[in-house]
Amino acid sequence: MDLDVAPGECVAMLGVSGTGKTTLARALAAGPRILVCDESTSALDSDTERDVLTVLEKARRDLGLAVLLITHSLDVAAGADRVVTVADSRIAATPDVQGAPSPPPSHLAWMRHDHKESR
Repeated sequence: MDLDVAPGECVAMLGVSGTGKTTLARALAAGPRILVCDESTSALDSDTERDVLTVLEKARRDLGLAVLLITHSLDVAAGADRVVTVADSRIAATPDVQGAPSPPPSHLAWMRHDHKESR
């Protein structure tokens, strides 16, 4: 998977502890092309998870950035444009979202991108 980030270009990252609005605002203020969210919704109740995913989708759409979301949740991954299943530190599968695997994989990562040439 080629994320095509130039040297010196900003990539923002959010982890498990970085689910708050302030952390997300800080990450987006840097103007990244790619926002990496590592288990950003794993410790949230379903309502808050939905709110965070809505904010991420709005940021993706409005700012034209790519979001790489690493999750163990098949429900979260189901909202993706592309799913990559990782097992034993290797890419195990890249199914269509509709055909995402039902057994729980080690990790799921998804990327959403508008395919805009705006930046």
